[in-house]
Amino acid sequence: MAANSNTASTTTGDFNAIGEISGNAFIGTTVRNQNNETVGKVEDVYIDDKGAIKTVVVSVGGFLGMGTKNVAVKWGDIKHSRDGKSLVLTTNWTKDSLKAMPDYKDERRMPAGTVKSGG
Repeated sequence: MAANSNTASTTTGDFNAIGEISGNAFIGTTVRNQNNETVGKVEDVYIDDKGAIKTVVVSVGGFLGMGTKNVAVKWGDIKHSRDGKSLVLTTNWTKDSLKAMPDYKDERRMPAGTVKSGG
């Protein structure tokens, strides 16, 4: 039996052999500013119907996971690169400018026929 020669299935850290980014690499990745200071961490990524990343949910503030807030940032406001096998995300936003953004509300789609309860 011949070995599979599909190089795209070979993983090398956050990227496959042809340089595509793993979806798992995004969640939990630290977002840094231009001064290499940590400004937040990726909590979720939303993709449009064509497969393009549109929104990145970033947690900001807090200490040891307490008191953090989630904000929605446009994918175009984040630059991605790599450091060896690792994904690097940077933005022009500062921690304070992210904290000043409105809280991101989880608006995931509910299954058809589901009724929201009171409130």
